[in-house]
Amino acid sequence: MPEMMDALVKFAFGRAGPDQLRHEVAYFLVDRGWLPRGQPVQMWTKGEQRELLLLNYTISGEPTVHLPHRVQRLMEQARSACRDLELDEAERLVREALELLPDHPSLLQNLAGIYSLRNDRKQAEALVRRAIEVNPDYIIGRCQMASFAVEKGDLDEAERWLEPIRDQESFHVSEFAAFCRVHIDLELARGRQDAARSWLQIWEDVTPDHPHLPIWQDKVQAMDRSQASPLRNEEKGARPYHRGGTNR
Repeated sequence: MPEMMDALVKFAFGRAGPDQLRHEVAYFLVDRGWLPRGQPVQMWTKGEQRELLLLNYTISGEPTVHLPHRVQRLMEQARSACRDLELDEAERLVREALELLPDHPSLLQNLAGIYSLRNDRKQAEALVRRAIEVNPDYIIGRCQMASFAVEKGDLDEAERWLEPIRDQESFHVSEFAAFCRVHIDLELARGRQDAARSWLQIWEDVTPDHPHLPIWQDKVQAMDRSQASPLRNEEKGARPYHRGGTNR
């Protein structure tokens, strides 16, 4: 009933009761669309009001894309070639895969990654944009386009790419890693170190062994060092509040 839901919203944003109970109520409200998923909200936590992000997502390691055996083998060979920085060979293999599965979003994304390694951002962005045209719900592609926008300093454009993703209820572990990476970059670009650090912490909790994690750990630490000063209080950004029990 609307009256009951309104009462629960009032309770969640009030000071009565334990923090954990009010957070659980907030997640209940997120699940039913009464609170925004992934948007900053002001809640009482540890005796003070803080800006929190209610990240009520399920993270799964189950594959979401099943490629034909021949294509899968070509992509494994292409990734191996990329690790060895044999980019021409990697491109040849991905293009061969694209002949078998034309305009497949994940193949286009992998080809874009090769162009990024060559520092050809224009071609990489065109390929990712094409992948999203084929599949507007392609999460990794949207995160990549948001990353391109952050690099260009257009934070509003980055938000537009990310906005549709925040209503997702579940992510593959690779999608969630991309989602965390771009939010760390976005918050650092805004000068919100606390928020960036919180996104990093959630990524570390979900995939502590992710091979790209050290890169973003270094970014956050570098920003912390550059901003460190005993005479300055840093502006606090939204802290993602993440409920446990992810399905990895």
